[in-house]
Amino acid sequence: MSTPSDDDPPYKPPQWQQPEQQPSEQGGWQSSWQQPQEKPQQQGGWQSQWQQPQENQWQQQPQQNQWQQQQTPQWGGYQPAPPTPGNAIASLILGIVSIVLCPIIPGVVGLVLGYSAKREIDASGGRLGGRGVAMGGIITSWIGLAIWGLLIAFWVIAIAASA
Repeated sequence: MSTPSDDDPPYKPPQWQQPEQQPSEQGGWQSSWQQPQEKPQQQGGWQSQWQQPQENQWQQQPQQNQWQQQQTPQWGGYQPAPPTPGNAIASLILGIVSIVLCPIIPGVVGLVLGYSAKREIDASGGRLGGRGVAMGGIITSWIGLAIWGLLIAFWVIAIAASA
């Protein structure tokens, strides 16, 4: 990496960063981005924010076809989420019940409903939502079965050890 030395010319920024300023005929400064006042401008047409309009252009009425009312977007703003299949919701409820109340029957039914809902959602091509709900049902059903399976194994071992 080289370091600047005394015989290097001073840094000059690129031309696009430093517009050339010239005194205008009417007083004040005018940058090279602005068009001079003496050039005739087309009537009605587009002007950038850097161009100074002629005074008579402010008094002109816009043409009817030039400034039409903008159309509203077709998407309409809010789009509701796709519907969730009942199997996914039932799977989640049964998975929670398998953790809290009784493990085996709700846990197994929750797994069956959860996997069928997930398969149905994947096959719908985006028309159905709720894949996360179905996954939640599957996961809670497995957790419920695992917790109760561990508790039953612990009870069996405890009973066998005490005998």
